[in-house]
Amino acid sequence: MKWLRSIARLLGVARPSQDKVGNFRSGMFPDHGLPLIPLDSVRGTEIKIYLPNSNEEYEVLKKKRASVQRKLTKEINALLEPLGYERTGSEWRKKSRFGQSYFGFQKSHYGFGCFFNAGTLGKLEVPSQTRANTIDGIQCHRIAEFCPEMPHNDVADELPYVRLHDDTGFCNGVTTVIRTRMIPWMEARHKAFAMIRMPSPADMVAVKIFMEHGEP
Repeated sequence: MKWLRSIARLLGVARPSQDKVGNFRSGMFPDHGLPLIPLDSVRGTEIKIYLPNSNEEYEVLKKKRASVQRKLTKEINALLEPLGYERTGSEWRKKSRFGQSYFGFQKSHYGFGCFFNAGTLGKLEVPSQTRANTIDGIQCHRIAEFCPEMPHNDVADELPYVRLHDDTGFCNGVTTVIRTRMIPWMEARHKAFAMIRMPSPADMVAVKIFMEHGEP
């Protein structure tokens, strides 16, 4: 690790304190400035993936799926494009002298759920060729790792299009997590301090975006 510190010193990067690396409270990232979201509005009932029972229901679900895909793809692109990410379909990538970052809006193989994935790869890190990673070897983390407060269907963190379409509060919660926890974490990869210690998804949970019941 001494050689990493030497490189950091050459780049003019002081070793940050542990408190500075992990969360917004240290001032590493600017305050997102968004109003807090009532936690009750994103918890609700247990998440379930909706499956059609008839051709009519199937057509309704298809329309809701298409609507969510258009809406969220547009919103995500509006957040990432100004930061220098290049979009290919429902994937966004960025490269810098410090490494790469990735965001994916992944469709479920079963058709009526989706996943949100974020990953980074340091300049000096070796790509990992496993099934859970991207084709270029970037290890991905799903939204559940950034947001333990919200309910998730299972460990795979699949979110149903129906709830994203019908429940505005829930959809807003998901996009807020992407905006205030996932994207800042991805952007950290392109800062010199990440050569010493890259924040983890768990570090980003310290970013306060939800408000408990009765909290002002």
